[in-house]
Amino acid sequence: MNMSRLSILVAALVMTFLAIDAKVLKGYQTAVAPGSPDDISLVIDSIDFRGDLTRVYGHIDSRPNTSACINSFVLNADKTPFRATDIDGFDFERRFQWEETGVLPVEIDFPVIKGVRPNAVLNIVAETPRGPYCWNITRRVKK
Repeated sequence: MNMSRLSILVAALVMTFLAIDAKVLKGYQTAVAPGSPDDISLVIDSIDFRGDLTRVYGHIDSRPNTSACINSFVLNADKTPFRATDIDGFDFERRFQWEETGVLPVEIDFPVIKGVRPNAVLNIVAETPRGPYCWNITRRVKK
């Protein structure tokens, strides 16, 4: 077997292993936690539990053509806090503006979170200059 075929085989095996390691879970719904402001909402489409990080896919919504600043997100899984390491959609600690739709797609990266039970108590907190915004996260059970 020549070197290029061997390289392709090794690359394919590594990609297969990484795909097996990832676990994407859908079916989440969020609700504003009691006492938290409700002018910004968070919708989670899925959570990707990978071997190198945990990524939350979703969007945040607010009034169109308004601005805000989010300094960080903290995901609490069974009372263990995981601070976001990166975000796509806007920059932490900088003002941003919602466009005409009022919807801002986001991908939020957290450290590796292993062993989250399907019925784990999850919530996510956005730390802002105006104070914290908190959403409780539950998984919808298919019947």
